[in-house]
Amino acid sequence: MDEMPTLPPLLVSEREAARLLGVSARTVFTLRHQDKLKAVKIGASVRYDIADIREFIDAAKS
Repeated sequence: MDEMPTLPPLLVSEREAARLLGVSARTVFTLRHQDKLKAVKIGASVRYDIADIREFIDAAKS
């Protein structure tokens, strides 16, 4: 039987975004509320697009 390849997640939680960025979840929360990091709201859940995290990193480079 053919197995489907495992795809990386398109969206990650606040905690996962914090881990990827090497900061606290509170910092990610603050960045979102300062409109510096985009988020996707699905019902009561807040998720972060991996592409938006990369965009944030690129914009923060000096």
